[in-house]
Amino acid sequence: MSNPMLAGHLLAAVPNLQDPNFFRSVVLIFQHDPEGAAGLILNRQLPISLAEVAKEAMQLEGEFEQALFWGGPVEGPLMALHDSLALAEMQVLPGVFFSMQRQNIQALLERKNAVLRIFTGYSGWGSQQLQDELKAGGWLSLPGSEELVFGDPELLWRQVCERVGTDIILPNRRNSIPPMPPEWN
Repeated sequence: MSNPMLAGHLLAAVPNLQDPNFFRSVVLIFQHDPEGAAGLILNRQLPISLAEVAKEAMQLEGEFEQALFWGGPVEGPLMALHDSLALAEMQVLPGVFFSMQRQNIQALLERKNAVLRIFTGYSGWGSQQLQDELKAGGWLSLPGSEELVFGDPELLWRQVCERVGTDIILPNRRNSIPPMPPEWN
């Protein structure tokens, strides 16, 4: 039996994960195939100005208000998660799109009221590496949602861990009839 591909899933680092790059991190897997997986850490906001990085990395000029996030330890171009199908290079999950082409990122940055996260760097795994880390218990996995991806990054790790715990304790809660209040007994 083959392992399912995890694109669109959130991975929350377990509390005892030793790698400081991923301590209490939540990673959105945006690509996963037999060659490996790639994702973006959603809860590592950087103290660096996005305007400064956009100018240096992509020669984009502007007073960009958006925060810049550290997507992981692998160097790469600026990348964006956003809500615009028209500027998407890939759909990660319903309502969440991925882009890394300069013209798309520039258009996203110029949009008023854009739902947008910009990342420098990403997280990467070789063939079967992510599945092995999951089997070893290094990550908690949960299907992603637009609400979690674009929610408060300060609360994200706890929210994902709590949802995974609820899924373990009450696996059929979405499809079951709510329990009767104890006082009805």
